[in-house]
Amino acid sequence: MNHELYIYYRVRAPQASAAQAAVLQMQSALRAAYPALVARWLRRPDEDQGLQTWMETYAIDAGGITDAMRAHIDAQALVLQPFIDGPRHTEVFVASGASAEPPQADPHPPGGSANDPGRRGAPCA
Repeated sequence: MNHELYIYYRVRAPQASAAQAAVLQMQSALRAAYPALVARWLRRPDEDQGLQTWMETYAIDAGGITDAMRAHIDAQALVLQPFIDGPRHTEVFVASGASAEPPQADPHPPGGSANDPGRRGAPCA
């Protein structure tokens, strides 16, 4: 399965510019180490009591994020510690689209004649 990482944490607003530079530099170094890595940085548009909520995402198509890659990401993220208020929370997700079953056709599509049991509003047998 292709694991993807979603890491969120809170940054002190007065340190946001320095923290952003550190995140972008860290992600650039990680992409250099793993050329197929897709790394993103996001933040909520608002602040709460002088804190911003940030998220980093990491994905790679060829086999997903491995335990070794996750350890490397965590080690690189130590540079962010001076800017973070509280812990970094890591969530692991898998893409469900590749393995999901295709939607089934409706056996009673809307329309048809008045005698058609598939007509909208008519009970299906």
